[in-house]
Amino acid sequence: MTGKYAADAVVMVASRVGNDEVYYNLKAREPDWANAGIKSVKLFGDAEASGPIAWSTCAGHRYARELDGEYIGDALSFRREITELAKY
Repeated sequence: MTGKYAADAVVMVASRVGNDEVYYNLKAREPDWANAGIKSVKLFGDAEASGPIAWSTCAGHRYARELDGEYIGDALSFRREITELAKY
């Protein structure tokens, strides 16, 4: 079978788009931040770029660790695995 698979249902995961509306609404009000006690606003996880849930979870954990600490740049705290579907 080339390119054909028997199935009762298909779930498409495609065209994932980040949702950054809240971030940009907050950035537009940056002059009000000091009065509200806000020091910064950061965009991360699926709001920045959609991807597997593990990446968003890691981004949230990493942001929490870096909040009062040192920025770690591109160093990853997990290993990314790329999988592919077997060809039948």
